[in-house]
Amino acid sequence: MDYLKFSSVMEKCRKMISLCSDFSLCFIMRQANLVAHNITRASRDYASFHIFNNPPICIVDQLTLDIMSIFL
Repeated sequence: MDYLKFSSVMEKCRKMISLCSDFSLCFIMRQANLVAHNITRASRDYASFHIFNNPPICIVDQLTLDIMSIFL
């Protein structure tokens, strides 16, 4: 991993976030956000920007569980 590039990206993000007064970030454990975790992992399979017209198969099960938990 190129930590210098990562650090540069993080610094740019911090500056952009500081310009937005109604914006905040917080840490969410991977286990509590499996849809985001799985779609991030799946994004490695695409060489460029990709728009999904339907949920990718790698997150369908987790989306279903998330939707069902809303109604419990």
